[in-house]
Amino acid sequence: MNTRIALATSLIALLSTGIAVAGDHEIRILHITDRVGDVDNFHPGDASDIPRRSAAIVQALALSETTPAELDEARSNRSVGFTHAFDLPAAGQITGAVLTVRVTSADELVSTDVLILDPGVRAYNEARLDFPRTNLEHLLGFKPVAGVIYDLKVDLSHVPVVYSDYFPLQPDGFLNLLPELADGRLDVLTGDDVMVDASRLTVHVAVPCSGRKCSDDRGEDKGGAHHDD
Repeated sequence: MNTRIALATSLIALLSTGIAVAGDHEIRILHITDRVGDVDNFHPGDASDIPRRSAAIVQALALSETTPAELDEARSNRSVGFTHAFDLPAAGQITGAVLTVRVTSADELVSTDVLILDPGVRAYNEARLDFPRTNLEHLLGFKPVAGVIYDLKVDLSHVPVVYSDYFPLQPDGFLNLLPELADGRLDVLTGDDVMVDASRLTVHVAVPCSGRKCSDDRGEDKGGAHHDD
């Protein structure tokens, strides 16, 4: 996971411009998007409702006390797990990333549900009780309720977490998960009372370029990921 991800603040502020200048070199900002599932208002039975899963997610689902659910399955007491995957361009440096997960629930216990991301999945698989998890309430700013669709947005540079099975008004702290993306993957595991329609991961990457390459090099779409300038 060791990688250099930091850029000068001035470069990060130029994400929206596409190209920045650092000394004698230009930097192209790529916006890489990977999608899991399709946004279809929780219509079950589509091929895209069976998501890719890393070995860590498969292990976590096997260890859970619930029967795993696919996307768009309206069930309570069943976890959903999936893996985002993308190709990090050569010499690319990650400057930011946002995860957006579209969820709903028919169960009032959704008010106590959580998301578990990369380090939490690893700790969960190690049978640690203090694995980091993110309460949905801390993402939304209020308790979720049954019957409402939510787009959960997670700034992966500043992820609110708690370390035990309780629901404080404020998180225990915040984690920077941008280094976790250096391997081109992000594992996502839900609690057991949400239904997932789809998920989108957008990663901002600064890539050195020069001359015509800066205007022509748009990267390649690989591994289900889409690259935008």
